[in-house]
Amino acid sequence: MTKQKQKRKLIDWDSVEPLFRAGSLSNCDICRRYAADHVNSQVWKITVAESAIRKQAKLKNWQKNLADKVKKQIKENLVRNEVRGSHQKLSDNEIVEKVAEAGSNVVIRHRKEIVALLKHEDELLTELAGNPKKLYLSTFQGTIIEKKVGLTVTEKSITLKNLAAVRAQRITLERQAHSLDDVSPDKRSGDEVTTPNEVLRRLAFLFRNNKEECQGG
Repeated sequence: MTKQKQKRKLIDWDSVEPLFRAGSLSNCDICRRYAADHVNSQVWKITVAESAIRKQAKLKNWQKNLADKVKKQIKENLVRNEVRGSHQKLSDNEIVEKVAEAGSNVVIRHRKEIVALLKHEDELLTELAGNPKKLYLSTFQGTIIEKKVGLTVTEKSITLKNLAAVRAQRITLERQAHSLDDVSPDKRSGDEVTTPNEVLRRLAFLFRNNKEECQGG
């Protein structure tokens, strides 16, 4: 009676490839992860060698995603460059302390700018609530006629809509400045205003635009 030849088990490369491409694990870590995931497998080999991963990656032209590692290194370089101007040798703790102090000063400045922004918002709301007038200019037989008329409902609604957009951005910035929301800058949308100064500029434009519309009729 002859023994039935046992079918050779293969490596589950479909599970190895995404781990390799992610770039967050070393090949040795991938080997350990593979063994843990396939310890009870009846279909695939339960281990994979580091050399086999290198060979397969070269054969299939797998490329690692190094973007996260590059970003991490850039951030670390920026932190160290913050204190590079100092001639004294600093420990890592001293570097962290100096950079944290600079970051705290930025947050404090942003909080002051946000308070100023809130004041401007309230001033505009008060102006709108007080039935503001606009200057209406016209000519009749060569004579310039000036008169003041109230803003239309449409003009008020447009101004309030723009102000609401500015206020929503200010609230987001205020929560971030007080560490109420942990939002990474990398996760912000491209159109989002990211600093109090930018929101202040938008509010200033809103003031100026509103006055020009009032004068233009």
